[in-house]
Amino acid sequence: MRLQIERAKRLSFPVASDVPARWLAYIERKLATVEMKLDSLRDLPADARADLQAEGLLTRILACEEDLEVLDQADTGQVADFVVTPLLRWFKTADPSSEYLFASDTLFEVSQLFEVENQAAEDVDPKFRSVADRLGKLVYRVRMPGGALGTALHIPLVAHEIGHVLMFAHPEDFDNKIDILFDGLEEKWKDTFYNWVVEIVADTVCGFVAGPAAFFALHEKLRGNKVPDERYPQNYVRTSSLGSFVHATYGTVFSQMQLTESDWKAWAIRSEDALLTEIEEHEEYIDLSRRLVRALPIIRDIAVEFARTHAKDLEYPPSRYSADLDVHLESFIHAIPPFETDGDLQARKPTELASILNVGWFIAAFRLEQLRIRASAGVDKSGMLLIALDQLILKAIELSEIRRQWEGKG
Repeated sequence: MRLQIERAKRLSFPVASDVPARWLAYIERKLATVEMKLDSLRDLPADARADLQAEGLLTRILACEEDLEVLDQADTGQVADFVVTPLLRWFKTADPSSEYLFASDTLFEVSQLFEVENQAAEDVDPKFRSVADRLGKLVYRVRMPGGALGTALHIPLVAHEIGHVLMFAHPEDFDNKIDILFDGLEEKWKDTFYNWVVEIVADTVCGFVAGPAAFFALHEKLRGNKVPDERYPQNYVRTSSLGSFVHATYGTVFSQMQLTESDWKAWAIRSEDALLTEIEEHEEYIDLSRRLVRALPIIRDIAVEFARTHAKDLEYPPSRYSADLDVHLESFIHAIPPFETDGDLQARKPTELASILNVGWFIAAFRLEQLRIRASAGVDKSGMLLIALDQLILKAIELSEIRRQWEGKG
């Protein structure tokens, strides 16, 4: 295992975060603690007590191996540095006391890996405690599509995981806010309903952070009418809820852009009545789904209040959406990545991630045919334009991060 750690240390990790290196230091100190205990057992007579202690040490050695495997799963080299960096700023704003590893995967998920407060029993070596403290309160693994990132147009979905982090970071406040939703609910349904509420809150936080881009990305990701289960509500309930949030929050901007009802055909959301009709097909969850649908406006209000309380700086307001479209839409349509704000050269700033994603998604949803990219003969034009737009979004993110580095060094 020592050789594995040394080999891992020589890997090249993204400059966006030194968490992988600190994670390795944490494992090293755990092993050092085990070694100290082994030394203390060496001169003891073999008996049942010594056997139990040895068994406990073996368990802890295996735990170290599992910790090491986390880095294999968090193949950060497949998630581009320039994408990790702005996402890390989002997560750090949501919970600055914790740390984050970005994992290459086929899905979007956040999971808790380590909690310092639960490691007090291992505090044998003072150096171990100092290393553990440097990791922060929690270490999260954020899973997202790696390699080519699946598609840049799906990046807004990472903001859904920020909703989960906020709920992890402030559990008492969150539970107090949603407590009213469970009045009169049978005990056997409470866990499932809690899971559903959590997902709607996380979806709404996704919209709070990533703006309309969150809705378009979720709509594309949750294609089809997946039925509810113990963890997730019906797909149409989720997309319609986030769509309602987007229309209510950014409707004025869409009106200014002269979008008509026909422009929304591909992005239709279901009304409360339509959802209540659909859930009749899912017998096991009829009552629970009906309860959720009727509570959606309250849940969204709770989510926005919760996000503004704990991560106000992450909000993507309608005024910024309007300004982003005014400044960047025309140049983006002409295939010029919007990596910095306009105005005097000395006053320009790097374009924020949410701005890039929202202008990009506006084009994907409503202006794709206007994108000034020449299509080759015999190819699917829409598909080719989406690929080109995806690459332009990634290039805009990369250039904005380069611009930010220059600004920092200036």
